[in-house]
Amino acid sequence: MDVSILLIMFRDIFKKADIILLAVLLAGGIFASIAFARSGSAGGLVSIKAGGKAIASYSLDQDRTVIVSSDGSVSDLDVTDTESVKPGYNTIQIKDGIVSVIEADCHNQVCVNHKPISHEGESIICLPHKMVVEIESGKGDGDVDTIAQ
Repeated sequence: MDVSILLIMFRDIFKKADIILLAVLLAGGIFASIAFARSGSAGGLVSIKAGGKAIASYSLDQDRTVIVSSDGSVSDLDVTDTESVKPGYNTIQIKDGIVSVIEADCHNQVCVNHKPISHEGESIICLPHKMVVEIESGKGDGDVDTIAQ
């Protein structure tokens, strides 16, 4: 098929107003996506769960580094010595309101390579150690949401 025939067919199917409408809708969709992605509110607490149980909760306002063992124990890390930690650990760093897993002894390292989190609802999950690090709002009464209140 000749290019000129395709151009004529395109003009017959799509009028100038259709192309303008399509461009406006596309630009609006891109703008809405960007606005929605940036609308996440900054969280106030980081909640750490291991084996399905909540084991620790820390404020994002205070910088700290903790080691979470897969057995559910949590200890503050004052030194960078992980040699004395038993196998099955994740080192979690809270710094400047941003949470990241900086070290783990799991084989796939997905949690270590995950981007840092700082907004409510974001999480980092380590499946081999059954550990979840999640940002929460820091408001409210525990597990009761606004609908149940």
